[in-house]
Amino acid sequence: MDLTKNPTASIYKSIPVILGGGINGLGIVRSFGEEGLHSFVFEEYPDVALYSKYSTGLICPSPMGEESLFIKFLMNFGRRLKYKGFLIATSDKFLISISKNQELLEKYYCFPTSRWSTLENLINKEKLYALAETIGIKKPRTYKVENSQDIERITEQLGFPVIIKPSVTIGFTEVFGKKVLIINSKQELLSFTTKLSTTIFSQKPLIIQEFIPGSVENLYTITSYSNRNHEIISYSIGHKIRQDPPFAGTITSGRIDNVPQILHLSRKLVKSAKFYGISNIEFKKDERDGEYKLMEINPRSGVWNYSVKASGINLPLISYKDYFGESFNKTKKGMNITWISLIDDLSLSLVGFKRMGYPQESLTLWQWLKSIKGKKTFAILNFVDIKPFIRKISLRLQRKLRM
Repeated sequence: MDLTKNPTASIYKSIPVILGGGINGLGIVRSFGEEGLHSFVFEEYPDVALYSKYSTGLICPSPMGEESLFIKFLMNFGRRLKYKGFLIATSDKFLISISKNQELLEKYYCFPTSRWSTLENLINKEKLYALAETIGIKKPRTYKVENSQDIERITEQLGFPVIIKPSVTIGFTEVFGKKVLIINSKQELLSFTTKLSTTIFSQKPLIIQEFIPGSVENLYTITSYSNRNHEIISYSIGHKIRQDPPFAGTITSGRIDNVPQILHLSRKLVKSAKFYGISNIEFKKDERDGEYKLMEINPRSGVWNYSVKASGINLPLISYKDYFGESFNKTKKGMNITWISLIDDLSLSLVGFKRMGYPQESLTLWQWLKSIKGKKTFAILNFVDIKPFIRKISLRLQRKLRM
């Protein structure tokens, strides 16, 4: 493959290099590709974004387990490009690695986001919540804990259920199966602390939060692009319809629903943090007082970023054009649309939740159809770019055969 003669790079100033091949990466790839800009995608395994007609996919070393090899891989690839690559990370594992090694990589890549000194204060939840408190943004009652005794004491103070999560999420899902844990009883707490004692997280600070009551539809996300002056110039706000698992998990369907209060809070947070780039901020509406409480910020794109493109705002392209000082459509907010990860959302609703022990979340086919009413866009299914959907089906079948 001769990267020095890439046709896209001869038309534009840089070729997108997307780190992460899942649904998140696929949304970025399609956002660029539908505007004529081909991308390279790197991932540890052949996930769906590597199969898009808008991308060229390559398998790369792990940024967690083989970071030095991963950075060398990026540098070697960058040397082969005619123009600098436009580097976008779609998960924390990639974002942290490239940000910490930016000085080595920026000879070969453009970085359309803040430097590590800023990102660290947002990725680290302890620092994020301290900033939120300083600027008057409300959050759930939150405590940092260092050991099992602290966990038991704080949990008793808050009462069940409680949320337990790492200060920095890297590796937590791989150990505990979920990025966030909801502990509902003393027995569940004992099981958690017993397992915790055998993992690397027994030596790391954890965060315990009160569980804000209310349905999954009270979870709102603003996906936005903020410029170098730390001003949100384009955005889309929406709430979850379903997630996996149902009370603290990854979105499988959601609906655009612009809430002015969330925009106001997000502008305040982004400005105070001096953040630049695409971000994904989550709030939960607390029905007890009507306030939107800050849950987390991902200083990168989120899983359902393509909903923003489908709603009329191409954040990756805005980021690209703004970086190079080009004019772009300054549309502020996206129109209403429903985003669905079809296979995951449908299978969870009909059978998955019941098998997981959440029968109250199960739906009939008719109930599911009613829940996703309105104009729709799909996370993977796209008849113009069908190979990622075929790959998704293949991965599901492989998983079932291994069970």
